[in-house]
Amino acid sequence: MPPFTPLSDEDMIALKKELNFLLWTNNPPPIPSDIASRIGPATALEPTTINMQCRAHAAITGILMHRRGYSITGRGGAAYVCDIDPGRPRSEDLLNMIAKHWWITANDELVDLSLYAESANPLIFKNRSVGPLWQVKHKDANFNWQRELATFQTNRTRGVLYVIAARSSATDATVDHDAVQCFHEAEQRGIPVTFGKIATHCESLLHGSTPSLTTMPQTNAWHALV
Repeated sequence: MPPFTPLSDEDMIALKKELNFLLWTNNPPPIPSDIASRIGPATALEPTTINMQCRAHAAITGILMHRRGYSITGRGGAAYVCDIDPGRPRSEDLLNMIAKHWWITANDELVDLSLYAESANPLIFKNRSVGPLWQVKHKDANFNWQRELATFQTNRTRGVLYVIAARSSATDATVDHDAVQCFHEAEQRGIPVTFGKIATHCESLLHGSTPSLTTMPQTNAWHALV
């Protein structure tokens, strides 16, 4: 395990901006067929406008934080983003359901840089939102998480609820394996950029030794990392 080098809220803000630019794509996943059984048949459904690429975000964030000495656990399940503004009428409240979601915990604290919402994109670090906009809760899939979600909606709470269905502790071997995996969307375009190279770029960005790639088109940024 490398020596522990902690990340700050400011570091995480920079990481989210860079990773969202590099990883978010405009091919949203389809609405799951069992969605009504999860959130109720009366809920109006609209597909999301982007693919958040949460698995790639989780893998790259895990690689970077493992290199800094954090103990990483990968987690999978679902996430519910209650995008609610008390200044708007209840009829405009939004529930963004991520039916298959991946995130990590670092030193047993929740971290998620992938999230997207219509009003403001949540940044989750150390079990809370960076910037006091969102409440954060996590429940095991075997517990009554539906009650927690209903409370968010009834109380009109802007928040993120994670429902945990699986977990796996990272080791040097699993992190090394993730580091050589290619980002699928770039690889499909003949650009074999790996998670490890993206993590290395982000580490250099935090050190101030390389500029952000957000000033160029996304595919050009992918090419710059090969």
